[in-house]
Amino acid sequence: MTMSERDDSSPFAVLNDPDPLSPDPNLADLVKFANAFGLELHVILTLPGQVIGGLLVSGKTHFESMAASLLSGRDESNEDSVAGSMATLLRHYGDPYTDFGAESKVQDDDPEDMVRPPLPDVAFIHLADAYLVSTEGLAPIGRWRGRLSEIVGWTLGLLTVDEPDD
Repeated sequence: MTMSERDDSSPFAVLNDPDPLSPDPNLADLVKFANAFGLELHVILTLPGQVIGGLLVSGKTHFESMAASLLSGRDESNEDSVAGSMATLLRHYGDPYTDFGAESKVQDDDPEDMVRPPLPDVAFIHLADAYLVSTEGLAPIGRWRGRLSEIVGWTLGLLTVDEPDD
């Protein structure tokens, strides 16, 4: 049974997911809300052999930020340059997120009756201000895009590292 074939009418569908390799449906819902409604919140993700954290953002925000970063310090009016062309391509990557969930009336639904948001499926998660956790502490990496199916665990929050007392 695939994610799209799952009976989402039961609140226990999430508890009894028959495919342990499919993306966590709760995390996928948060990503859907980020893409559709601009939800931004701090998450900590566990991947095989790695922990990463950051601010969950929409795909559109992610690609617009990448384009702006590419053009930073350059003549932004010169779309004919290689950087300008690449920035245009990056903004184009964000286009599918522009009307993501536009047909959804999730904001009009009664939260007591809504079991699963009626939004398009997602495959990727986007983080801003992302960081890797290492033996040396937190290593900032900026923007990050990852495949939801590769994430094995997650929580909400901002990870901090306590500095040792001298």
